[in-house]
Amino acid sequence: MVLKIILELTSILVYNDYEEEIPEKDTIVKIMVIACAGLLLSFASLLLCMKIEYIGKFTSTETSSQSTQDYFTRHKDDKQRFRVFAVHEVKWKGAIGGEVKAWVNERLPAWVESRPEWLDKQKVTTIPK
Repeated sequence: MVLKIILELTSILVYNDYEEEIPEKDTIVKIMVIACAGLLLSFASLLLCMKIEYIGKFTSTETSSQSTQDYFTRHKDDKQRFRVFAVHEVKWKGAIGGEVKAWVNERLPAWVESRPEWLDKQKVTTIPK
């Protein structure tokens, strides 16, 4: 962020071409090159620090709604599928609402009987009517 601000300020100085108040253009260009290199290094370090499975999400054009719907349909484990209720209904109700409702109606009796550890009272309140 700091490098971006430095880069923007130096580019403004070069663009406005102030003769008296700024150092020579060569110095400013060097600062800009260093700031750009710093930005590239920080972006590269961000990518290197990310978990490999998330890099595709970072560069994907998939929307959060599509991601939520895909997460629900891709996973078969109840605990993982239940995460659909952690996001706003708008992101999934229109596309997979019927599937989610059928899944809850099918699994609810088993959850009541077995009382899974991951299904606490707070999570039960997130299930829409």
